[in-house]
Amino acid sequence: MYIPLPSFLTIKQSPIHGLGLYTNSEIKSGTRLGRSHFYTGIELIRTPLGGFVNHSDNPNVRVSKERKAPVSGDETNTHTLFLVTMCDIQAGEELVANYMNDQYVSNPSNEIYNHEHI
Repeated sequence: MYIPLPSFLTIKQSPIHGLGLYTNSEIKSGTRLGRSHFYTGIELIRTPLGGFVNHSDNPNVRVSKERKAPVSGDETNTHTLFLVTMCDIQAGEELVANYMNDQYVSNPSNEIYNHEHI
């Protein structure tokens, strides 16, 4: 069952830009928070989780990819991107990623998928 946001996350006003993604409780480093984007071989699709992460030069989350095995007869190159915490995060903190290092909003058909961690 798809859940747009885990129960320990919420969306609210951000001093960085518009709305941001915030924690409701403490989260340990290395926690996989959920799917942030899907790459279908044609386009990159954001989930609600990926749509509200703001940019920071001091990120506390990164994006990690997982390649899905193609369905029989479908050779589409599909990937799922997950948000993963880079450090312990306190309740009430905004989750932020470095767009320039992670490149998860870049052109997915190029170098984004050539990295183990993006």
